[in-house]
Amino acid sequence: MTTKGILCEIKKLGEKFDFLVACAIQKHGCPFAGFLPLGRYKKMVAVSREHPLAAKSCINIEDLYGETLMMVSRGDSGINDFMRNDLEKNHPQIRIEDTPHFYDLSVFNRCAETKNVLLTIECWQEVHPGLISIPVNWEYSIPYGILYSLNAPEDVKKFINVAKDFSSLSL
Repeated sequence: MTTKGILCEIKKLGEKFDFLVACAIQKHGCPFAGFLPLGRYKKMVAVSREHPLAAKSCINIEDLYGETLMMVSRGDSGINDFMRNDLEKNHPQIRIEDTPHFYDLSVFNRCAETKNVLLTIECWQEVHPGLISIPVNWEYSIPYGILYSLNAPEDVKKFINVAKDFSSLSL
């Protein structure tokens, strides 16, 4: 699915979907949607099965020195911008290549076909058969939760309120 296609689907909240589970809303994202955070996904990296890092079960940030890290371009997400700024300042040995704001099949294919490293999240570990996901010893993560229409019907609003009450108990 393309970025345009993803945004079209998200815009159907309240019509086609009552809610969607997704990562935090991007800056350019959804002024028409609410977001209830439920937890966090750890940031990981993915590499082609032939990449030298693919054999490792976990890596350190220094293992990425000399690599090209594919990640969303600046301005999409405060979390990703913070991470990019930190990497550029403290780890300039890592080259950064911009990707579109939403990863589509072409981004995963590019990673699989190159020796580049792709910034990913733990829930996408099996997203592409040509990629291996690897945890990194860092503290980067991103919130995930429920996206819902701001004009949701009463039953959806009740569900969101129950989920909100439940999620506050587990935090």
